[in-house]
Amino acid sequence: MDTIRSLAWFVKLVAYVALLTALAGCATPTSPIVLTPEAAGQLHKIALVEVREPTSYGVVNAANEARLGGGLVNMKHGEEFTKTLHDRGFTLAPDFNDRLVRALTTAGFEVERIQVVRKDDRVTHGDTNADAILLVAVGGAYLAHNDFSDYVPQLRARVAVLENKSGKENPIYRENFWYGPKNPLIGGIQIDPDPIYSYGSFDKLMESNVQAGEGLLKGVAAISDRVTKELSTVKR
Repeated sequence: MDTIRSLAWFVKLVAYVALLTALAGCATPTSPIVLTPEAAGQLHKIALVEVREPTSYGVVNAANEARLGGGLVNMKHGEEFTKTLHDRGFTLAPDFNDRLVRALTTAGFEVERIQVVRKDDRVTHGDTNADAILLVAVGGAYLAHNDFSDYVPQLRARVAVLENKSGKENPIYRENFWYGPKNPLIGGIQIDPDPIYSYGSFDKLMESNVQAGEGLLKGVAAISDRVTKELSTVKR
């Protein structure tokens, strides 16, 4: 039984490290690609591969990562926060998909939504005749820089636009978008969060979990609008 518990704990730790990697950018960052006027001029119809729901939401006190056992404290806090959000039915992806479609449509693009599919043990997407394919991967957390800082929302969206030509899906745009603190090692476009969604301790964050969820959804709206602005401004 102890072995089973230890294995389960190790699996959770690996998942937690993966979340930190996605948000904090421990992996080698990919270089941004600027959308050229020529490429933007070809964008009329965009196929959005539906954004997938994050499996968990982190709660990270950055100071804990330098302490013995501090990473496990952060992991436990993230598990508690995630469970609380999931227990009351909180989701991020549906709002992200709807907001992106509305924003892009309002900006003059024709938009369709396509699903992620698995073919021959390979993850891909549904067929489309759109000019380009929009991919968005998102991770969310509440982050405190140290013991004296408030927990504030942090969303990172990795965005890529691929040209959709026969046999080719070359990237024509790639950027990181941050709602909340930006990792300087990765860079990207940063959007300041609403200061109302700030919590002085983990207990206060948990007590205000409904409002804290709203804070993450604010980030969804802000990033969706900014992505649309980046694509449509060059097009004009």
